[in-house]
This record gives sequence, C-alpha cells and structure tokens, in this order.
Amino acid sequence: MDGCGADLKLVRGKNYMAITRLTDGKHFLSIKDLTGNSISHNIQLSLQGNDFVVYCMIIPKLELVWCVTFNSQLILVDIPSGEQIATIQGSNSKIFEFTYSSDNESLILLDRKGNILNVNINKDTIAN
Repeated sequence: MDGCGADLKLVRGKNYMAITRLTDGKHFLSIKDLTGNSISHNIQLSLQGNDFVVYCMIIPKLELVWCVTFNSQLILVDIPSGEQIATIQGSNSKIFEFTYSSDNESLILLDRKGNILNVNINKDTIAN
C-alpha cells in the first residue's frame, strides 16, 4: 500500500473488512466482503479541515460502517451500496470512547468533557 502513510486503520467483522487510510491528503474507506460476494468499495470520505478517522466499527446486522473522527464527526456508510449516507457532528468536544449497543441499535459515545451521547440508528429512515 505504497503512499498510504501511517494513517491506516483496519477493522474486521464476521463478513466484512474495512480499512481507512490517508492518501495524498484525501481520506478513504475501503470495504471488502469476506464471504465471496462481489462487494468491494473504495469511498472518499468527506472530512472537514485537518480531521481524520480515529475509529471504525462494522455493524453486520444493519450492513453499516460507522467511522468516528478526531473532531467528533460520526460518518455512516452503507456497505452494500458503498454510499456515505450520514454525517453527524457528535459533540463539540473530542470523542473519548464509543461503543455500539445491539439492544437498541445505537451508538453510545463519551466525549472528553464526560458527556454521554446516544445516537439511535434506524436504517429505514436515514436520508441522503
């Protein structure tokens, strides 16, 4: 992966693998299907300024990839289509930690100020 630099993150789920990388000043998310299906995407992420992806999570049940950036943006990517379907400003403070709750299909975020944020996911009502 020549030219990718040190900003490379890999997350692997049961059926998918996602890699974020910085190439020539542009941020990309690559998604590969590990089950033999032909899903393979290389998506340029829309990030503001000097922001960068610090964490990604695959949600297999919803076929989504969540990316969290240094400046607290939450980016939602649909795996089958490869489309960036939502960008949410999660907090006005840096995100410290986050996890996915499969019980209520939501992201739970903790920012550096100690605020707990809950972002519910309903794939049927997300609009581009």
